Amino acid sequence: MEVQATLELLRALEQQDLDYETVKGKQIIRALLKEVDVKFAKGYIYQMLKGVANEARRRSLLINPNGSTPMSSEYGDVNKMFPSLTGWEQT
Repeated sequence: MEVQATLELLRALEQQDLDYETVKGKQIIRALLKEVDVKFAKGYIYQMLKGVANEARRRSLLINPNGSTPMSSEYGDVNKMFPSLTGWEQT
């Protein structure tokens, strides 16, 4: 049953092409949820978004919570990462 629900959600995902101003100041997972127009994710969808966030972290596309410097590529807490002006389009 959960697999079927996940497949239906995956088929319904649609990229919103949000600009940086729309996601500025949101935690990266929340920004990604907004980008695919999903209010809450769990299971496979959450893991997929977490993977995207971690890839953005590895590529130094995120900023730290105080908003001034890129996140270290070794820092792994996706709850403390935010989109950056220069990195959002690539994320």
